[in-house]
Amino acid sequence: MNIVTPQPPALQALLDNLTQGVVVIASNGRVESANRAAATLLSLPPERLLGMSLRTVISPLLANAGGSEATPCPIVATLTDGQRRQFSDQLNVADGRCARIHVVIAAVRDGEAITGAMLIVTNLDEHQHSHTALAHLNEQLIALLEALPDPVFFKDGHGRWQIANRPAIKLFRLDGIDWVGKTDRELAELNPELRPEHLACIDNDEAAWQAGTLCSFMETVCNADGEQQFEVRKLPLFDGVQRRALVVIGRDVSQRMAMERELRIAAAAFATHDAILVLDAQLRIVRVNAAFTAQTGYDASAVVGGGTEFLRSGLHSWDHRSRVIDRMRRQGYSREDTWVRHQNGEVYPARVFVSCVAPEHVGDERYYVAVISDLSDQRKVEHALQQLAVNDQLTGLPNREHFFTTLDSRVQVAAQGPRWSALLLLDMDRFKLLNEAFGHQAGDALLRQCRDRIRGCLPAHSLLSRLGGDEFAIVLDALGDCRESAGIAAQAIASNVRRAITAPFVLAASTHPYESTASIGIQLFDGTQGNAQHLLKQAELALYRAKAEGRDCERLFDPQMQEVATSGIAMEAALRNALKKGELCYYYQPIVDGDGAVCAHEALLRWNSVVFGLLTPDAFMPRLRDAGLLPEVTAWGLDAVCAHIAQHHCVGKSRTGQIALNVDASMFRQADFVDVVRSAIARHGIDGQLLKMELTEHVLLDDVTASAGKMQQLGALGVSFSLDDFGTGYSSLRYLKLLPISQIKIDQSFVSDMLADAQSDTIIDALLAMAAALGLEVVAEGVETREQFMHLSSKGCRLFQGYWFGRPQAIVAAVGD
Repeated sequence: MNIVTPQPPALQALLDNLTQGVVVIASNGRVESANRAAATLLSLPPERLLGMSLRTVISPLLANAGGSEATPCPIVATLTDGQRRQFSDQLNVADGRCARIHVVIAAVRDGEAITGAMLIVTNLDEHQHSHTALAHLNEQLIALLEALPDPVFFKDGHGRWQIANRPAIKLFRLDGIDWVGKTDRELAELNPELRPEHLACIDNDEAAWQAGTLCSFMETVCNADGEQQFEVRKLPLFDGVQRRALVVIGRDVSQRMAMERELRIAAAAFATHDAILVLDAQLRIVRVNAAFTAQTGYDASAVVGGGTEFLRSGLHSWDHRSRVIDRMRRQGYSREDTWVRHQNGEVYPARVFVSCVAPEHVGDERYYVAVISDLSDQRKVEHALQQLAVNDQLTGLPNREHFFTTLDSRVQVAAQGPRWSALLLLDMDRFKLLNEAFGHQAGDALLRQCRDRIRGCLPAHSLLSRLGGDEFAIVLDALGDCRESAGIAAQAIASNVRRAITAPFVLAASTHPYESTASIGIQLFDGTQGNAQHLLKQAELALYRAKAEGRDCERLFDPQMQEVATSGIAMEAALRNALKKGELCYYYQPIVDGDGAVCAHEALLRWNSVVFGLLTPDAFMPRLRDAGLLPEVTAWGLDAVCAHIAQHHCVGKSRTGQIALNVDASMFRQADFVDVVRSAIARHGIDGQLLKMELTEHVLLDDVTASAGKMQQLGALGVSFSLDDFGTGYSSLRYLKLLPISQIKIDQSFVSDMLADAQSDTIIDALLAMAAALGLEVVAEGVETREQFMHLSSKGCRLFQGYWFGRPQAIVAAVGD
């Protein structure tokens, strides 16, 4: 501290840090104290100033302060009257220079008493120098701001724009706008195109003021080229607690963000499961991804810096590789399916796509990116799909479609030479019993074992196929030069196959070896017997003969079999396969009202046999019943009719109306019949009211109580009942009263005779009267002429069925048509 007299510490610090010289004169005219700047200005050591008289120290330096009679000394005058005075003068400083000074004189008081005077001396030359230096500094700062590529601007504590460099003005499009002293809210009105940007600044500015320290924000500015993203730093400056200024610096980070996005995308792409290599212009490896190592087995450290020759499979020539490289360099890309060698020496199929990364600037190095996709799994899937298309999934043998294609080609080959070939059709005997006893898994296991046994009995180049179910087909080529020798050879092979199949099978589902047999039908061909389909029909007839003659045998097709194909034995054998071959179907005959409008249908069974053609039940029903197949067929029929109803069901109303189905007695008597019906209705999601069952009297009268119970349970599902062929049986009114029947059908025998036979006509009158008394609907069956229709209508009959209204068709007519 360089004050002459001791002062309180705070005052000493204040005086010594002032740039102006301060001298305190006591009331006696002597120097009481002075600061460091005053001592420097007066060119005296500070300690010599203490006690000096005003005239000794001050007067020589401040000539104008000496005073005269007219003008007293201003210091003395202030000590006298206490008035503040000031004047300018010149001061000779130590180095001989003359400095311009400005002096302010103020009284020092102790209450009302004047105890001294304080002189504050300012060196005007130094002040001007400082002002000039500050101006130069401001110019330099402005130049610096203008040189910066980033927008920079200053706002005062009220948010008014004060200073902005050129990038800031250009960014906010302030050319032509008087922006100085305007707030962002005012600029938003003057510059509506950037209104959202200005308003966003207000919120971020306030956040920075509240934080009181440097803050960073992301702000967006829209322009003709799209959006620009800015990272904005805002520094608030304070005078105490008062907001003084806000410094704002923005940096366009749009390209950086885009690059970061590209890098993230590239990183994600590089993390793909496909192998990726980055190659330089000399096709040396620069970088590989992790998938490259996983796919090829080569570690990155072992391959970076080298070429790609180690990946060559050796399956392509060097010329091929050269052509690929040339195409890649000319077109900028290359794509090919090829083979790649793994580190372990194995090769695998791959798709290689190479693209060129064009240099951004002239002279930059060119790079290539190669993507290698392992096609092993894809090839496996494609092979599996090809196998599914031509092979049976269970046995792996050629399927039915593949078999017919191959057989047709072999028939054509046979037609070109004199040698005979043979088609063998093999069917496992009583295979259904195995499935029922042990389940389908056991059946599948047996079929696979049969495949292996059959293969073991066949000559090389034979064709073995599974046509479906338990049916196999075998084609034996070039068995002999004549039919007789070929037949002997075919029968010998067939016999060997049968013997192989009769050996006991070991099945996981059975604790004991399972024994089975097979029946085989044989047809010989030399290319003149027709196509594959025709040969198969002839082999089927031979197979039916084998089954009809006791099974476990082979039979050679004889042309006479075609002539007796409709015989009972062949028909029964064919019927056993009709259901699984999809040969059974339903035709639908409409039931109409008196106006001829369709209101319901009856489902009528048909057999569309590949051998016998389209047959009605009259032709095959006895054989179906004798074979014990009626329950199975009826169960299938129930499901088929429910599926048909579901197919034509629309918005809660069936286009078909009710469909009536004839139910066989043996099926109706089964204990689980109600459950079978319930399951069929639920499986197809139909309304049970759309299903009607036609039952004959003898079905119901065996056990009226049991029949009534089943009918009531089915009625709860919505199913209704019609009594078919009414009048031909007992026609007991007591039974009609006990059973929940809603409809009776007048047998067509009465309808066909009623116009010529009075007794038949009387029976119809009685049936109509009885039905009316019991509140039952009546359907007249077999109406084939207009006269029959008019006669029945005159008696009050309202529902009709017969050829006069429509023959049975494979499709149904819409209700109301």
